[in-house]
Amino acid sequence: MEGCSKKKGFTLTEIVTVLAIIGISSVVFFQTFIFNWSAFEREVTRIDLDLEANQIIEQISFDIRVAAGKTISAGGDTLQLIYSSGNQATYRFLFNPASGENELQMIKGGITTTLSQNVDLANSNFQDNTESVIVNLTLVKELFGIRRTQVVVRRNIEVFLRNL
Repeated sequence: MEGCSKKKGFTLTEIVTVLAIIGISSVVFFQTFIFNWSAFEREVTRIDLDLEANQIIEQISFDIRVAAGKTISAGGDTLQLIYSSGNQATYRFLFNPASGENELQMIKGGITTTLSQNVDLANSNFQDNTESVIVNLTLVKELFGIRRTQVVVRRNIEVFLRNL
């Protein structure tokens, strides 16, 4: 038995089988990871937009309630509030060419503040309802990843002026 020698090692079939199993496992893991990451990113964006919308509605509601008078533009894109002190606040939905974004701006005391750059102008407006103001606010953010996705948050509220 001197001529018989046994070599130890793996056969080509065993190596190919192991590589196939590792390849399939990594594809399944990668797809699961990417899907969960996309869902996580969508949810975080929705929560951020939700918080932003709530803060905006709270600010506008407070200002409407303490106002003595109001004027809404014909297109519903501008709300002007007049206070008993003579001061004014203006809210307006517009496209800002400087930033390239659809914005909601607040102007108080000559200072312009951008409240949001995620406004959907087609679905956001102010409506006059004699003793109240109806605020329709829609915020949209696009996510780019494996698939292009839009996250949309809508808020509609009717606020009555207390000082009429």
